[in-house]
Amino acid sequence: MILYLIKSSLCLAAFLLVYNLVFERENMHVFKRFYLLTGLVFSFVVPFISFEFQGENTIAAASNTVQSIVLPNLELTANANYLPSILYSIYVIIILLFAFRFFQEFSNHL
Repeated sequence: MILYLIKSSLCLAAFLLVYNLVFERENMHVFKRFYLLTGLVFSFVVPFISFEFQGENTIAAASNTVQSIVLPNLELTANANYLPSILYSIYVIIILLFAFRFFQEFSNHL
């Protein structure tokens, strides 16, 4: 959750920096609104995207040297901590409500 907020904040900061450097003095108001709204949506979506890089497969080379691995008996206990999920759900619901109100007011002014 914290990592998501950090990634999202960095994306928002990058979009704001580009906006301030490039588009702030322009008179293209519709494009600037589109850029800001797209940047907002993009910065909320980007942290969910993960990139995987193909590297050397060292597991296959290591499996030739290891004959057997003995694992101890592990008992898994259900430790259900639902508080982060509940707080995240409330956060998303509030954001969706504010986004709905924003787009409703935005469409009224067009």
